[in-house]
Amino acid sequence: MAELAQSEIEAIAAHPIGKGLDDFRTTFASKYLTSQNVDVTDVVNRLTSEAADRGEKDVILDLIMVLQVHPAARNIRSRSSDGPLSGNIAFIYSQLSTNQINAKSVAPLLKLVVTQSSDIITQTSDIDIWLTVLNLIARTRPRRLGPPTLVPWKNTSEHRKQVDDALKQELFPSLRIDIPDFIDAVFGLIPQLDELTEAVFKLCVKGETPLYKEGSGWARWPQGVEEEFVLKWLQDLMESCTAWMNERGVHGAASRRIYQRPGIYLAGSTNKRKIDVGIVACHEDGKAKEIIGDLIPNWTQILVAGELKRNPVKDAQNPAWVDLATYARELGYDHIIQRSDGKRYIKITRNNKIERLILTEDIKQQAVIVGRAITCWRAYPDGDKSREPLIVKDSWQYEERPEEGELIKEATDKGVRNIARYYHHETVQVGAKNDDTLENVRKGLMKTCGRTTFRQRPFKEPLLPASGSLRKSVASRGQSKSLSSSSLAQMAPPASNKRSCSSRLATDAETPTHKRVHRRVITKDAGKPIYKASSPIAIISGFIGAIYGHKCLLDAGILHRDISIGNIMLTGKEDDGFLIDLDLAIKTSDDQASSAPSKAGTKIFIAIGALLGEPHSFMHDLESFFWVLFWICIHYDGRNEKGDTKRGIVPEYKKWKYADTKELAPVKKGLVVEDEDFSKSTAGFTSICQPLAPCIRDLRRYIFPDGKRWHGENKALYSQMETVLEKARNDLEL
Repeated sequence: MAELAQSEIEAIAAHPIGKGLDDFRTTFASKYLTSQNVDVTDVVNRLTSEAADRGEKDVILDLIMVLQVHPAARNIRSRSSDGPLSGNIAFIYSQLSTNQINAKSVAPLLKLVVTQSSDIITQTSDIDIWLTVLNLIARTRPRRLGPPTLVPWKNTSEHRKQVDDALKQELFPSLRIDIPDFIDAVFGLIPQLDELTEAVFKLCVKGETPLYKEGSGWARWPQGVEEEFVLKWLQDLMESCTAWMNERGVHGAASRRIYQRPGIYLAGSTNKRKIDVGIVACHEDGKAKEIIGDLIPNWTQILVAGELKRNPVKDAQNPAWVDLATYARELGYDHIIQRSDGKRYIKITRNNKIERLILTEDIKQQAVIVGRAITCWRAYPDGDKSREPLIVKDSWQYEERPEEGELIKEATDKGVRNIARYYHHETVQVGAKNDDTLENVRKGLMKTCGRTTFRQRPFKEPLLPASGSLRKSVASRGQSKSLSSSSLAQMAPPASNKRSCSSRLATDAETPTHKRVHRRVITKDAGKPIYKASSPIAIISGFIGAIYGHKCLLDAGILHRDISIGNIMLTGKEDDGFLIDLDLAIKTSDDQASSAPSKAGTKIFIAIGALLGEPHSFMHDLESFFWVLFWICIHYDGRNEKGDTKRGIVPEYKKWKYADTKELAPVKKGLVVEDEDFSKSTAGFTSICQPLAPCIRDLRRYIFPDGKRWHGENKALYSQMETVLEKARNDLEL
């Protein structure tokens, strides 16, 4: 239990809650306390349970938002950062809205607030509320292992260079400027756009004090270029233009505002992220939602992100583009999700029938600008009383690549065990056309000329191979899913809960003419990642099942090629494991299998030989299992309330995330060459994983015989690894 400092008590006394929670209490009572016989504890437990629907969970978010904008929250200092407590509360809002915090943790606060009456509120009551808020923040402070990423998204000088370098690698050579016909392609469908913009501009130049003068530019531009005055100037200009648009019947303009809180972290991002300036959508579900005072919008409300540069030295194109790219990672999701009765859902066409899948949880949102942008949800078929969970995975794949859905279907049809089972797959459609990056997202603009950003030269489209040399188009092989374009306009992109820059190695070079298509894969088995295991025994059980699944998959003619900490899953009972994600898998019978890129997967788990460029073999995958277990033993240190591991990344191994592949290979090799050196590394295992040290030492002897890399395939390694792991599980059970 936290105790209040004298400064915190003084801030609470100076800014009493008073009737600040009355509106929330009234709304809550009208919905859930309509009878005197209602048990408040039962209501709170239901609203904070996993069974609560989206609308019920929004009640909790409403309470958090009210406390976040209260003056006391701005005057109580954060115990974990330099800012006010409101920043911590904003982070709680973000984590709750993306299901990264168990709503149960908010139950004590919710119950306390709804059982108090504003008529008898005292300073002691206020202290109880803020003390409960501080305890909530302390319990839910993020300290988890999670799937690895290359660049942590922190606003520190230590990581900024890595962030910038990663963004440049990701953007180049896809980003283009000075694209002809851009305005027409992107905004051309807006009715009367030319007439409206011309009319508004004419108003800007009219009158005795026009907003714009030819030759001198915009009026009242702040001379000192101070941030506060620049933001006010932008807001005044926006309000003038909005008023003129409203006079001409364009009422949607009233729902736009300039975001003017550059020092505040926005909600809806896993890591703390700020934005200098932006245009904000102030509506939700068709109802006006004003931004008043200190109400902080979510990243989902940011329509246009901007960067303010006061220093002329830093006011250059390339740095500004990189800064804007960091915002684009937060804004870049288009989830094709529809809403009804407080529920989110998608529609699919399965077995020639339309099914509606209710989305219950955001599992993964990969923040990339150029890449696969993998996004996953937990779902269940509408009308299914059992609510047997499904996993929905959307991603943007190269058109030429084999479909993951086809591989999963083939594995399921062949009876492969310990692999997530097939339910459905399709290519998402928008406006009766395949959703792809060239025609739909970029409106065909990348086929035109333009200039690169970082190379500042005219772009010439490279020659494409003849269509006959490409694999059969996705559209002709997979099923399709249609969505109306009008439904897309109402969808806002949720924030990401996971980060990935260059930790996953690309298997293809991204160029503007490479088409990515929007694919959807749905599987049946919903477990939990291996890093959320409750015990070392559960970890070992998960590895035994996953390795068995890998062997079964190989026997069916499919090589996985992406063994990582996020792709090894545990069953609900934690007595078995299975593999997911055949995104990078290949069929061993394909002509190209022997020459498939070896550097596929998550870098820190890739086998030494694969890092050095060897053709990918099942032996590389088995070595990857070893590196995943080693990584877990170094970092796994129990669970918090949500089930996440508590220990951060050990500094000694952090460089694995940044190192080049050719640099990482000898580092890994040096770790396993000598028995004595490797034994010293196992001494660094967490206390809870120390019992696994003999197991991983035995695995090393089989995977690296005589301290050397293997140079020939040996399927007996499957049974050898299984024997070692079974012995470890038996020893732990004694």
